[in-house]
Amino acid sequence: MKGDVFTCLTAVLGADGSVTSRDQLVTATAVSVSSVDLLAAKDISMGMKIRLYVAVVAAVTAAGAATVLFELIQADDAALTDDVIVIGQSAVIGKALLPIGANPIVVEANPVFPLGTGTPALTNRGRRFLGCRFTVATGPLTGSTPQFRAYVTPDTDMEPRLYPSGWNAVGT
Repeated sequence: MKGDVFTCLTAVLGADGSVTSRDQLVTATAVSVSSVDLLAAKDISMGMKIRLYVAVVAAVTAAGAATVLFELIQADDAALTDDVIVIGQSAVIGKALLPIGANPIVVEANPVFPLGTGTPALTNRGRRFLGCRFTVATGPLTGSTPQFRAYVTPDTDMEPRLYPSGWNAVGT
């Protein structure tokens, strides 16, 4: 597992560069507050698929039967608004199926859309910035506490490992 290469897309940075929040409040369709600049000196995907993991960290509430679609996107700008392409998406998920602490929603990038580098030769295949979009339908969501935490990482075996309670760690 390569946990050190996780990149949090919902992290909010303070003026000094410190992380002030890792979670994002979503009430209507929105993009992640952070994006990954694939032109910068980052090697998050060389020869590997990319996955988006979205964890539910607070109650997802709505007046009606709201649904959310989670998308892994690329764009030409850091704000994730210019020339956006969807490179992977989840199923549409109802709020009742988004309990706190459930296994994360996993979205795998479609290999047809390679990650771009921002160079002119690759602009027709990929975009410079990577992020996620939360598409809310039959909404809006009504919570006031940030409810989603999204990470992007190279494809790794991230299946949850469940261990029985009451076991002791033995060190050498």
